[in-house]
Amino acid sequence: MGIATGTIMAASQSFKSAYPLSIGSFKVTMYSAFQASLIMTVVLTPATRRMDRRESRDETRPDDYVDVSASTGDPGLIPA
Repeated sequence: MGIATGTIMAASQSFKSAYPLSIGSFKVTMYSAFQASLIMTVVLTPATRRMDRRESRDETRPDDYVDVSASTGDPGLIPA
């Protein structure tokens, strides 16, 4: 989808790499592939997060770590 958007933007400018993007009275000209990626990120990130019904939670338990301070003298925990 991002590639198609970038191609359409470039084609509308006779395949020049820069594309002028206007938002209200604000106008910025930049590389069309960057703008296409930015637009897709802004649009698709919220959409895909809404589709993900899983509950995101940390399932790490204290048993998943080993205390190495006794063997190395360095206080801290490392993944088991």
